[in-house]
Amino acid sequence: MAQKNTKRQKKKSVKPLIALAVILVILIGLLFVVYKIKGPTHNMENLQKYFFLTENSATGTQEAGENDLAIVLEDTMLDQHSFYGDTEENQVQYLSRAFRQDGQVYVSRDLVYYNIDERFYWDSSENVLVVTNADRIIKAKLNDKKYTINNETIETDYPIVVEWGSTICVAMDFVDQFSSASYEIFEDPARVYIKYKTGPIEFCEVKGKTSIRIRGGIRSNVVCDVVKGERLQIINDLDDWLEVINEEGFLGFIQTRCVKNRHTEDVVSDYDEPEYTSLSTGGPINMTWHGIYNPDANGDLGGDTANATGLNVLSPTWYSLTTVDADMYIRSSADYVDEAHSMGCLVWALLDADSSEEGVTSREVTRKVLSSTSKREYVIETIMDDMISNGIDGLNVDLELVNSDFSDSFIEFIRELSVRCRKAGKYLTVDNYTPYSYNASCFHVKEQGKICDYVVIMGYDDYVGSGEVGPNASLPFLEESLALSEELVPAEKLIYGIPFYTRVWYKAGEQLDREEYGMNDAQGLVDDHGGATWDETLGYRALKYENYETDVYIWLEDEDSIDAKLNLFSQHNIAGVASWKLGQERSGVWNVIRNYY
Repeated sequence: MAQKNTKRQKKKSVKPLIALAVILVILIGLLFVVYKIKGPTHNMENLQKYFFLTENSATGTQEAGENDLAIVLEDTMLDQHSFYGDTEENQVQYLSRAFRQDGQVYVSRDLVYYNIDERFYWDSSENVLVVTNADRIIKAKLNDKKYTINNETIETDYPIVVEWGSTICVAMDFVDQFSSASYEIFEDPARVYIKYKTGPIEFCEVKGKTSIRIRGGIRSNVVCDVVKGERLQIINDLDDWLEVINEEGFLGFIQTRCVKNRHTEDVVSDYDEPEYTSLSTGGPINMTWHGIYNPDANGDLGGDTANATGLNVLSPTWYSLTTVDADMYIRSSADYVDEAHSMGCLVWALLDADSSEEGVTSREVTRKVLSSTSKREYVIETIMDDMISNGIDGLNVDLELVNSDFSDSFIEFIRELSVRCRKAGKYLTVDNYTPYSYNASCFHVKEQGKICDYVVIMGYDDYVGSGEVGPNASLPFLEESLALSEELVPAEKLIYGIPFYTRVWYKAGEQLDREEYGMNDAQGLVDDHGGATWDETLGYRALKYENYETDVYIWLEDEDSIDAKLNLFSQHNIAGVASWKLGQERSGVWNVIRNYY
């Protein structure tokens, strides 16, 4: 009989397993906590706030109404109000929220003007929107369901221009039709995504499902989710993160490792903008301004130009704006034009402003006339009719009293003139000061370079009204002027004005006066006081003498000073020169000019 095994088996302890399980639970819990603290968040951004549709007392943003839409402009999310201008003095505030009316989306005219196309001109006195391009003048009146193109009426099923509160707004369909802008509407939240930029833009594709976040960092709130293959526009590269915007206008940041196929595309607009053609004389321009202040002076052309060998363009001062009602003093002559043509000269009649109203300045006449659409139209019609009937070859606009208050009206006048001149085959030229930053934008010199046949820069008045004495058109001044001008206007369209006069300065203590002399009279003054010394740097003969207790300063304009200027111009291959003015020169100057132009 087998003996029973009475030995007890050893029982395994479960305590270590329980301890291990507890540790695992704790570790998992810790990992979860760390993940919640350090891992990517899935919190969604408040999209109403994100699109600036909620109230914000700090910025003055108001709660959006049921017909309001947010605006995403190219690669920028706009608050309810935006600002244009880089200083407090020139800043303009405008509405940057859209609204919907009868299925049409409207945005403020200012938003279009300051961001998309400054050719959307608003005449607040006559409540008319004017959009002018190379061959069309398009007009739409407030609340009208129609517009005109070169006076031909086109009906629409919506008002093109409406007033929203105190803001003038334009239908986006109209903006889309006559500019490079395109737009798309999205809901939840209600927004309009406007694109207008063209040229090289960088894009990429999403590798796999991920998120666009409001800031760079995985703890930032999610703006929207994106999926594999989705196309994004790259706005900024921040190494590990990219600032992007998707096709629905969601702007934010995505991790760089989450995208592929980064590439640049040349984006073009589907807007077929008419071509801005220009006339050319086909050779160097030797132009002079001819002071004609009454019609009788037209008969002296032969005598006035007796020594002007090489001259090929005459600009007689024939048209003057005289009143705020757009009255004009016209001194043109068909006989003058015929005589000029027989000499081989083109005639570009000059337009200026010369107030005949007591107590009204020429600047005010210019502002009132140019700021009115009907008055601009009347002036243009009057000039064009006179130019055509008298065989005048072109127009030289010399409206120098423009300031920022009506600079948009000035360039609108030039645009409208350019359409009419282009259609009639007439030259259009405009006179400008040296385009320093403070006046280049006021006169829209870059735009002139596109729409005009030639841009004239008055290359003088280096020293005037500054409380200091100095030369009229020194070489360093002209070097700077040329550099600034060529940044804005092609050299082949630039004509530079040269002075036929000398400015003589008289300084007695703090009192400073000046007087202008023609070349012969100035030379006589210099000869009477011992002659002048040539300054190679300035390009002038200079003289200083004392007359009793007054210091007299002269930088003499003569053949040599003109030669120095023209030698500089020849190095820049500009189109030619214009001289102010006929009759102030010495006869030998024409041979100097002829050596170059």
